Amino acid sequence: IEEAIALYQKAIEIVPENCRIYAKLAKLIMRQGNIEGAVIAYQKAITQASTQKTKQPAWFYNWVYSELGEALEKNGQIEEAIATYHKAIELNPNLISALLKLAEIQENQKEYAQAFTYYLEIVSLQPKKQVFFQNLVRVSKNYSKLLLKKNYLDRAIAVYQEFLNHKLPRKANAERIDRICHNLGEVILRLSVRQGQFSRGITFFQEAIDKYPYKDWSYYHLGSILAKQDKLDEAIANYEKAVAIRPKFPLALLSLGELFLQTKQRNKAFQCGLKILQSQENFTNERLNRIFIRLLLAHSNPKKSQEALQKLIEQIENSSSKPSLKATTYNNIGVIL
Repeated sequence: IEEAIALYQKAIEIVPENCRIYAKLAKLIMRQGNIEGAVIAYQKAITQASTQKTKQPAWFYNWVYSELGEALEKNGQIEEAIATYHKAIELNPNLISALLKLAEIQENQKEYAQAFTYYLEIVSLQPKKQVFFQNLVRVSKNYSKLLLKKNYLDRAIAVYQEFLNHKLPRKANAERIDRICHNLGEVILRLSVRQGQFSRGITFFQEAIDKYPYKDWSYYHLGSILAKQDKLDEAIANYEKAVAIRPKFPLALLSLGELFLQTKQRNKAFQCGLKILQSQENFTNERLNRIFIRLLLAHSNPKKSQEALQKLIEQIENSSSKPSLKATTYNNIGVIL
């Protein structure tokens, strides 16, 4: 590395206006561990490029600004790094490397609103890259917790709208999209109930059904708000619409079955539980697990319920279920029986 650095330095003495030589030199200095020296060299590369008559191609600026931002970040100059990444994005709004760096910085600083926006932009550009979706799911979970803690209903609605507006393809990322819809929709549901703003939540989910994708989740959350108001017939109707769109929708089936139990429609409740069983969905949450078992035991013919319960036990025993799931299931069976 030392010999290569020396050669680049000699080249700069001959052609000091060559911005690309400065950039290559900066990269080597960075590898050497001299971060401050790398920052100076990258900045010199940008300065030289701006003074040349012939404009450098876009890839050069993308590369240099991204590299400079990373060097500044490593040097502890976070604000300067953020400004540099923003400059890179100004030149190329689709520069994923810079967007990703900004997202990571904001997430590390617990600035989840901005991190969510950056990760959302990234997955919009590369929806098939699962690791980017994983990042978005993680931030949506943390951001949801913050919104719930701070009672930010307006912001929760705005964030969910931002996500829905991107209309991300569900086919390759169904599980991750479901988790985001659950995280953000649950915040709106809980805050609408907590603040007594039922109409606000109802209006949002009704508009979401009309305008946006993932209507199964909008019907589910709308049903959940109506159920909190004891409007059970309307809630059942919305849960049924959610299940009509996605027959294997465990939470909607569970909630629908629970309302059937409340309205003394035991065999319909059992059918919901049976559909969940057939989908081989497991509920590790103790409360949801208990509701599931109650649905399986709801049939007016005890023999049918016992057969369903036996099938559940066989599924758990023959699968690689976590010991905690087995313990929760057996405990709930014991409590209910």
